[in-house]
Amino acid sequence: VPEHEFEFIRVTPRVDERQNLTARRIIIAIFCVIAAFMCILIQTINLFGVVKSREPDFDQLIHELMEVQPFGSHVEECKNLHRQNMVGLNSTDNGGLFGSLFGSHSQMRMKYNKMEKQYELDCAEGVLHVPSKGTLAKLDREAMESTKEESLRHLYAPYKNGVNASWFHECAWAERHTSNCVLRRHVQATDDSISSETCSAVDESMAEKLSSRLSCFRGVHDGIVTDGEVEDVVKLAGDLVKGGRDHITIHNDTETLINRVPGLIHKLEDLYASYGVVDIKPVAFQINIALPIVHSGGTSKQPANETKKLIAAINETLYKEWASQIKSMNILPMFNLQRPFRDSCVLLSDLEANSQFAFHTSIFLSEGFYGGAVLYVDNHESNTNPAKKVQRGTLVDGSRGRVIVSSGGEDNLRCRTPMRQGIRAVLNIWWDCID
Repeated sequence: VPEHEFEFIRVTPRVDERQNLTARRIIIAIFCVIAAFMCILIQTINLFGVVKSREPDFDQLIHELMEVQPFGSHVEECKNLHRQNMVGLNSTDNGGLFGSLFGSHSQMRMKYNKMEKQYELDCAEGVLHVPSKGTLAKLDREAMESTKEESLRHLYAPYKNGVNASWFHECAWAERHTSNCVLRRHVQATDDSISSETCSAVDESMAEKLSSRLSCFRGVHDGIVTDGEVEDVVKLAGDLVKGGRDHITIHNDTETLINRVPGLIHKLEDLYASYGVVDIKPVAFQINIALPIVHSGGTSKQPANETKKLIAAINETLYKEWASQIKSMNILPMFNLQRPFRDSCVLLSDLEANSQFAFHTSIFLSEGFYGGAVLYVDNHESNTNPAKKVQRGTLVDGSRGRVIVSSGGEDNLRCRTPMRQGIRAVLNIWWDCID
């Protein structure tokens, strides 16, 4: 081929294309990193503000962990503190279709029963928050002064001096041991032939009452324990610390407690008898003193003389060791991405801890602290996903002299929410059947 017939074509080097491709990849990678960071930032920072509660003196961050049902809303919707379904509601009722959209009832609690062709209000939906006695009295005063509607003015009137509420539900156990006191009572309450030799030997009228109720329970009761009895328990706590004990250990020598406050033990036995639980004995007790890991600021609402007595009930050596350990765990090391420890709320049933802990009692010994509420989680399928908020349960704030009782199965998984401020003192008593 003659040389003059050839044509030379200049080809653009491929090096620049590779550089452009690399630059695009870098830009896309940077964009993805920024987008991921913004997603984390949006989830971490509360841009729209925490949901406001109708109740004062309430830890608003609890709304991030559970579907809180405020006390006033629950009483207004369900007419009292019961946690069962209300059936027979129609569209013209407060609890009907229009009520759920525009009235007082929240939509998540309203359900339509196709079989009955009517609406039902599920009063067990949500975590019912029971405020302290002081908060309930404050809410009652505010309602009387600011609300013109008659029904709302007297909404808190029945509870201005405290709460006396009981809730019954189906029992749940991880293992069904025949020696389980709660299980023995459960079998007895559901059996027509009730033996007088079992743990909960009751009369015929009580047996009929129990058979119509579910045999496991939880309850909140104010006005049972006197200030004098609370003072005696706080003094006992101080004496135990002086004797070399601490404010955390569970004590098995219940005679110490019984001899110091025999009247209180009799009152609790009478209270359990109202639940159909008789022939039980205290098998362990603990006078637990809890303080906040990180102080939330503000002025403490606890009286100075009460604070002094509570401090005397704290084992100072143990507390300093605990504070040092918590401080070291909360400091994030430079080259360690281990998640720092906070004041955790670990759900646990009493029978998981000890097979003798069939029933549990909590008596609050202090007032004016912030946080430290008792959370009970219902044994319900809506609570099985740990990635979601707690959907059903009860959240009880502490008040001086307030009593909380519960059966010890997995139907009453419970824990303490984080302490924010002040000193939380509680007498815990565990009960079992008398052999």
